[in-house]
Amino acid sequence: MDDHWEYDRDPHGRDRKVTRPTGVINRIVFPSVKMMRQIHCEGDNERNAVALMEVHPRIATYREQPPLDLRITIAGRVRKVFPDFELTYRDGSSEIIDVVRARTLLKADKREKMRRIGAICRERGFKYRLWTDLDIERQPRLSGANEICRRGRKSLSDQLIARAIRMLPECQTVGALNIALGGQIDTTCALVLQGHLAVDISQGLNDRTPILGHGWRSDKL
Repeated sequence: MDDHWEYDRDPHGRDRKVTRPTGVINRIVFPSVKMMRQIHCEGDNERNAVALMEVHPRIATYREQPPLDLRITIAGRVRKVFPDFELTYRDGSSEIIDVVRARTLLKADKREKMRRIGAICRERGFKYRLWTDLDIERQPRLSGANEICRRGRKSLSDQLIARAIRMLPECQTVGALNIALGGQIDTTCALVLQGHLAVDISQGLNDRTPILGHGWRSDKL
């Protein structure tokens, strides 16, 4: 990844910033409701991962290219490495994530690089894991996340939020809440993006999608 781009420091806390494309990676900017800023993604795989982070009920915040100042030795050379994301969960724990395509891990040098990054992260006290496209692109979960991100970009009044929250004990599915809100699926999606509501999109987003009950802010999902 390092060979395709030139970078400089970023005012939003990223350890590097894409300033000029020199290869084939598709640069994407994702407008995050959760983070209230643009998220800079390197390729479709990272963009899809961000959509899932947006709707994940346990993730409180996330940031791309966290400034961790990590260095590993490869072929006798010390190289600075840039993990893709740092996730902070609602229980206060955090995790470093590298988003990769599973086919790249067939290469021994790529596996060794990822192993070394994981080892140095753990030495520094960070939890670390790889997130592959095989899981990120799992359907219909990804389609559900994308629909929530697409339809939920609307402002909600305090009165509407309070009304929706009062209805939750009587609404166990997205369809029931939509009916209670007057058929407003966009409102339901906005409630999810703004952190007032959590839904289980493992089977996609539809009228039967379960609304998670009390305790979802701390449950291990």
